[in-house]
Amino acid sequence: MVMQVYGLPEPHGICTYSNLCEYFMATLDKVADRLTTQRALVILLDGLDHFPSMSARSLSWLPESWPTHVHVVMTTDTADQLSMRNLRNHISRIVRNQQLDLSVVDECFFEITPPDKEEQLSMFERLLERSHRLLTPSQREVFTVIFSTACAMSS
Repeated sequence: MVMQVYGLPEPHGICTYSNLCEYFMATLDKVADRLTTQRALVILLDGLDHFPSMSARSLSWLPESWPTHVHVVMTTDTADQLSMRNLRNHISRIVRNQQLDLSVVDECFFEITPPDKEEQLSMFERLLERSHRLLTPSQREVFTVIFSTACAMSS
């Protein structure tokens, strides 16, 4: 998506992890001078705990210093100790490089608890409403039973 927004050519010849890391850094460098407070770049790295390789999960491919106006949001399962440790270590390195107080590291973490059954049903109803769709009473009953069963199984 960054390529489209900033008019950059699509990547070619990226066959290795190393090539991908170099390409990521080069892309950040290319867009950095186009960013402003009003036109910042937000990068969402979702599911660090699902990254396939140990190299990727180590976060060593991320820069030690991010360009101005680049904001990064990373998510991981807090139960995945390796991902949490790697994320904490990465943030600590950035904080040390910027000569900030290490106590700010804890402020970089925000745990989102899973929504309860009522919140999930409410979110589903809002999605239906936004799509101008409704469930019939019988559909709602079936959905509620199935949904309740699925929620109970995931608990």
